[in-house]
This record gives sequence, C-alpha cells and structure tokens, in this order.
Amino acid sequence: MPEVTAVPIGSDRVTTADEIVVTSPYDGSEVGRVPACDAGHVDRAVAAATAALAEPLPAHARAAVLDRAAVLLAERQEDFARTIAAEAAKPLKTARVEAARAVDTFRFSAAEARTLAGDMVPPTPPRRATASSGSPCGCRSGSSGPSARSTSRSTWWPTRWHRPSPPAAPSC
Repeated sequence: MPEVTAVPIGSDRVTTADEIVVTSPYDGSEVGRVPACDAGHVDRAVAAATAALAEPLPAHARAAVLDRAAVLLAERQEDFARTIAAEAAKPLKTARVEAARAVDTFRFSAAEARTLAGDMVPPTPPRRATASSGSPCGCRSGSSGPSARSTSRSTWWPTRWHRPSPPAAPSC
C-alpha cells in the first residue's frame, strides 16, 4: 500500500486521519493516497498563499525558483510520466510528452520572468468578450479569450491558464 503524500500548506506538510485513494481509471489499481483535506485546510492554504504574496519576489528570484522547479522536474521526468500514465490511463508515450512539456513550461516561464519589465500577467483570464460586444480584442463569438489564430499548439501563454507557471512567473 503506497504511503500518503502530504499536502503542502505554507511551510507545513499536512496529512489527515482520512485519506483519498487515487485509482487508475484503466484497471482500478491504486496509484497513490492523499489526505482528505477539509474547508479549514483550504482556508489555511489561501491564508498562506496570501501571506506569501504580501511581499512579491523580485523577477530574478522568481526566475531562479522556476529554473529550479524545471531542473527538479527534469530529473524525475520519467517518474512523473509514469504517474500521469497511471492516473489518467494514458499511453506512456503521451505521458512522456506531457511531462517534457511541463519542464519546457517552467523553463519558458523562468525566461519570461527575466524579461518582464514591470508587466504583470493577470492571475485570472480577461472577461469573456464576443464579436457582438464590439470588443477590439479580436475575439470571435463563443471564444473564451483572445484569438490565437497566428499561433499553433498552445504556444501563446493565455491559452495556458490551467498551468501554474506563466502566472507564477510575474506575480510570485
């Protein structure tokens, strides 16, 4: 039986009496265990994040953190790929691509942190605009944000709202 992976909240590693068993959707086998956190844990995590952002890190320090994350992830890339494959019932080849892309995302974010000259990436996506709203942003009706027609394969950062690094780079 795998040991419970503690949840980081501020500088603490938290476990709870109750656990959630993570299973593979492919065969139902156990992949891991995590603490069953409650609303109090979420409140503590939000308070810790708010306190950490009270004095943002300078750009060079943010870049160093993101570089270090990329290095650590790259060192364990195969482990991450195997975990992704098990948790999502993905082929290992696809999971390896996803893990490699995560490393690239952190590296890209570190580079962006070094080039941001006072600009802030919004922590939430812009308000949804449609062509009928008269928005000059180039949004098409039904789109969830600015059109990235000139780019391919999610290379433009606003298409990556679900990834932590790009917003973290300018606002940590």
